[in-house]
Amino acid sequence: MAIGLVAAALIASGQAGPPAAVPPAPQISGQRLQRWIPGDVRCSGRTFAGTQLRRPHTTLLWGEQTSAPRTYTFRIDPRGQAMSITGGGDWDYSTTDIAPSLAASHFPVAAALDNCTVTYTADPLSIADAPLGDLISYSINPLNGELPPAAWARIKPEGADCDKEPRPQWLRAVSPDYLKLPGAPGARDWSLVAYDLNAKGRPIHLRQAVGTGNVALERAALRAMGQSRLTQGPRRGCLNPFTRNATRLPAPADIDPPSLTPAGSNCAYDEKWETMPALVYPDNWRKRAIEGWAILAFDVAPWGATGHVRVLASQPSDEFGKAALPIVLDAKKKASSTGLVGCVERVRFRMGPGTPEPAGGG
Repeated sequence: MAIGLVAAALIASGQAGPPAAVPPAPQISGQRLQRWIPGDVRCSGRTFAGTQLRRPHTTLLWGEQTSAPRTYTFRIDPRGQAMSITGGGDWDYSTTDIAPSLAASHFPVAAALDNCTVTYTADPLSIADAPLGDLISYSINPLNGELPPAAWARIKPEGADCDKEPRPQWLRAVSPDYLKLPGAPGARDWSLVAYDLNAKGRPIHLRQAVGTGNVALERAALRAMGQSRLTQGPRRGCLNPFTRNATRLPAPADIDPPSLTPAGSNCAYDEKWETMPALVYPDNWRKRAIEGWAILAFDVAPWGATGHVRVLASQPSDEFGKAALPIVLDAKKKASSTGLVGCVERVRFRMGPGTPEPAGGG
């Protein structure tokens, strides 16, 4: 019996929110933005040219934290997707998106490549020195805390008064039809719209401030903002983000689990579960709508508890195998007089159907 893991994730949606404004949180001394910069990709001893890896999501740092470079090994399949991703070293929250961002990258190849490596180097920057685009990107996808006031002060257009109290409130918030807009597999697109408000709360002087380059989203965002209405005009220098969530990146073809059955097994592949596994999707992969699978072997005690759980195979990263371990370990088979050895199980991590997110937060 294969465990089909279906995440209650939003994979084809977007969101629109109120104008970006300075949050009430106080600035924390020494706060910095942590970026991870990928180096050259090398496969079988030669540098792979023409690579444009997706950058991992940035995170916030406090104090003088430092991180050593992280090296990942992988292979590239004929479609140009990274597979069999391993490595990374000790766990660090700022590194949790490195493997998913590598899986979401695309390599323009004519044939499969093996023995590939890439090293990511930490690049922590002060709020004053961080590129404005990185600050805006983090404000749209805040992973571990809100940006400090100093960052919002840099994002705020010169002469803007949209954050002046009382702040404009939505009378009619129009969102694009995100499901009809093209999306990127494994990557979230966004468009930051700048505008002013006239005395009646109508957005005027609409312009694209910055974004990820999704032209269809940019056009739809400008139309939606122009059809929206707010209170408290006139105002200048307002900002509003529109996001198109990542589209599903399907898992690679998996392996027939019985073909990996350990020698000496006395466990049928379709052995029923007494207590079904608790299915949990790894959050860092869910955010990019990247699917995966893992095949595990395990033994069963006479009273039904699972043990000696080990990963036999997983794709596109060993992180799916690590996520599947507790799923099988916490489950229970039917009790038997002698127990079972050499059982195998497949855990599939699949995204659920997309549903638009509600309007909110900018």
